[in-house]
Amino acid sequence: MGLRLKTQPQIDVALRRRIAWHKRRGNRYKPKMPPILHPKQFERSYYRDLLKSFTKVLEIQKTTLEQALPALIAQGRLELQPQRFDDFNAELSVIIEGIAVEFGRDLGQDEVKRIASLHGVGVAEFNRKQNNKVFQRVLGVDVFNSDPWLASALENYAAENAALISTLSTKHVNNVRGIVTRGVRQGLAPNAVLAQIRDQVGKTKANLRLIARDQVSKLNGQLTELRQTSVGIEKYTWRTSMDERVRGRPGGRYPGASPSHWAHEGEVFEWAKPPADTGHPGNDFQCRCYAEPILEDLIE
Repeated sequence: MGLRLKTQPQIDVALRRRIAWHKRRGNRYKPKMPPILHPKQFERSYYRDLLKSFTKVLEIQKTTLEQALPALIAQGRLELQPQRFDDFNAELSVIIEGIAVEFGRDLGQDEVKRIASLHGVGVAEFNRKQNNKVFQRVLGVDVFNSDPWLASALENYAAENAALISTLSTKHVNNVRGIVTRGVRQGLAPNAVLAQIRDQVGKTKANLRLIARDQVSKLNGQLTELRQTSVGIEKYTWRTSMDERVRGRPGGRYPGASPSHWAHEGEVFEWAKPPADTGHPGNDFQCRCYAEPILEDLIE
């Protein structure tokens, strides 16, 4: 997503006082950090809302295309014999255009932006609480209460999601058209063509789920970076979720995954220098890792 905070760090007054208190005491404070949780509930809710809109499109696809398949395929076969395919293509184009219009209404740019913005606000609040939890444990203060950059970050997030869903919608419509056209040319029965269409529906649903997971993870990671750098945090410790799904974990689901996120567990990185193989936590595809802030520099 690429957004970077360029302004000088603006550290909250209460945080400055708390840091000064630790300095006077000479503390080199290294408490056990609480984990920063992953916003998986927003991955699920975002996907549910996208799927709800996609289901509306599927109803139109069923009533206009799937029910018309037997007659449409029969017409196409007749027109193949004299090499006249124009009427079939014209009728199919009308149906496909109708499905595309439904995508534009139920999963169009404005609607996806609305859905993404709604869940983006939820992710931002969840992220704020998670990062405040760390500062409360270490310094005894809530730091992140006002984020002047947040509106811009969420606007970029919504726009990127709208572009991704628009691309997916176009791909779905084109694939469905291709399935019907190839089915006619190959002499497939209507049920065989319908099975391929429903397989495509399953693939599109799976891609919607992947987009929801990936985009929420990326937003969460980006917000963590923006929040930590805004108060002067320069370095972090890479933390994984420590479960069997961590890429590269020996004995896990993906032991041979490359790049290995497991290999980064416990490593220290600078926000100014992201890891070359994965980027910062949350940046890689569906990454669930997080950045544990290194606060010692603030109180030394």
